[in-house]
Amino acid sequence: MSLESSPAARSAAIPLPLIDELLGRYGLHRQSQPTPVPGSVLNENFHVDTDDGPRFIRLHRPRASAERIRLEYSLVAWAGEHGIPVSPALADHNGTTLHTFSGRLVSLFPWIHGRALQRETVTLAESSVLGDMHGRLHATLARYPDVGLSRDGSGTNWNTQASIDALNRIDDLIRYYPAPPPEQLRLQGVIRAQLEVLESGVARPASDFANLRRQACHGDYHERNVLADGSGAIIAVVDWEMAGILPPIFELVRAISFVRLFDSPLLEPYLDAYRRHARFTAAECHAGVEMFWQFLIHDTWVFTSRFIRGDRRVDEFLPTAGDLLARFGDPAFRSGLEATLVRLTT
Repeated sequence: MSLESSPAARSAAIPLPLIDELLGRYGLHRQSQPTPVPGSVLNENFHVDTDDGPRFIRLHRPRASAERIRLEYSLVAWAGEHGIPVSPALADHNGTTLHTFSGRLVSLFPWIHGRALQRETVTLAESSVLGDMHGRLHATLARYPDVGLSRDGSGTNWNTQASIDALNRIDDLIRYYPAPPPEQLRLQGVIRAQLEVLESGVARPASDFANLRRQACHGDYHERNVLADGSGAIIAVVDWEMAGILPPIFELVRAISFVRLFDSPLLEPYLDAYRRHARFTAAECHAGVEMFWQFLIHDTWVFTSRFIRGDRRVDEFLPTAGDLLARFGDPAFRSGLEATLVRLTT
């Protein structure tokens, strides 16, 4: 374990033999050097030009299971058949969409000529478009049959002692690191603040929210997981690998929090557009805000990824680490957000 990136955690060299063999299964030939797709955190993604146009290649994260990915692909296909714009993995001439090379799971996708929306620059119109698509997703996926999707994903399951142990381990790493730089010391302060909350008695078990209505959800809906055309219309909802059976109100609070919509006039357009398709009860709004607060208390992913696994791809999340925890730690803020949700989604 190390504060620095381990060789295994650093971005690997572009796997040209693997990419060429994958393309060969589709009768394609590479026309350029593949380029990594920026912003990839969990997987290794590449853009490559072929003799039949550009393609998107995904090397799934090493811990991903083939069964889990096939369930994801079934959901994506179903969503596409029911009116959600998606970009399914391409099938080769044998009908195979998920391939294995030296133990790595790999998929090929069409390259979509669109743009991802950018956090901190979302406009009023884009907020409305995002909210409308989120409402459509929830209304549509509510009809999806439960056929084995995960019920513990997207931060909906946690263990208080495990979170405390992980944060204490990282705190020790920073404490005993020779001359830690100022940023690591700042993050140590964030970690200790989270530990203080966890040990204060406010932590609740995930089972407290077991009765919340659940359904199939995208699992990681936010501005960078949709692609828009030049007019701003969404042409594809992408990156479904965290899809699962979740409380839709939890995913809604998670999305507006990750996109940082509550700091501006962007929240109302999002929720107004959302409720054209789906709504909640006042009790769900209260539980959704509290459940997301508990998720924030227990979430250690970015710290574990960076300081224990040495994964530098999460560095983009470090400057704002702790911001949401501090915001939701204010009971007045949580009450205000709940009131807004009740007003605009019930």
